[in-house]
Amino acid sequence: MIGRRTNEPVAYGIDFGTTNSSIAVAYRDRIEIVPVETGGMPEILPSIIYLNRDGNRAAGQEAVEQFLVTGSMKTQCWRCDLVQLVLGHRESDCRQYRAGSGCHDARLVSGIKSDLSETDFVSTHSWAVDFTLTDLVAVILRRLKTAADRASGANVRRVVLGHPVVFAGAEGPHYRERQGIAEQRLQDAAVTAGFEEVVLLDEPAAAVIDEDLREGVALAADFGGGTFDVAVIRFAPDGGDVIALTGVEVGGEQFDRLLFRAKVAPALHLNDVYELRSGAYR
Repeated sequence: MIGRRTNEPVAYGIDFGTTNSSIAVAYRDRIEIVPVETGGMPEILPSIIYLNRDGNRAAGQEAVEQFLVTGSMKTQCWRCDLVQLVLGHRESDCRQYRAGSGCHDARLVSGIKSDLSETDFVSTHSWAVDFTLTDLVAVILRRLKTAADRASGANVRRVVLGHPVVFAGAEGPHYRERQGIAEQRLQDAAVTAGFEEVVLLDEPAAAVIDEDLREGVALAADFGGGTFDVAVIRFAPDGGDVIALTGVEVGGEQFDRLLFRAKVAPALHLNDVYELRSGAYR
């Protein structure tokens, strides 16, 4: 029947950000943003990842809450079940193993999007496990998908993923290589999170491509935590076309860093230099 709302989801749309992420459900007649958190801004999921040696993984506010409980817990190497006694010597596949030492049982990871284009950063190691960048991003995407599946009542396997025109670290002579690696890692993470059909779309174009704007040319700007992207879109009665895209690796995190160095660090005397009696400086 014409005008009747349908509850059959077509696909999901995900904005995976350096600082925050969100997900929306596309129905045939509408788009709905999914609440993923509780509190003042439920549609926004902090892009924070929690890892625990027991296999527990979490994202967003839950990640922070769990880390506050378990972040100080440690396991001594001599008591760790990852260490075995072989011919009188203790050995382990864990690269953190040190005789007489130990490691924390939990980790909190943030800002992982800024590392996606790094060719030298393949994985991070804890508890005899190599966590690749794809694995880490998948924790956030899986958390978003679970919330959307619950809201839509379906196991949706199609997703459109927004991405920067220029990933942080990709700018420069090796742009195509680094940008391609970042996009591939993002796509692989979506597959790991449970999606089968993955489409990547430039973030500034995605922001306005379906806007009901008058005929003419519009500039869409996306200032994120790690990148700043812009798109020039020409609108016509039959839709909009992206005619130019560009971006730079400048974002809110850089501003935060500069503000901290200029204002917070001096107030806390973090840059102070002290002369010791021996004549040395610290």
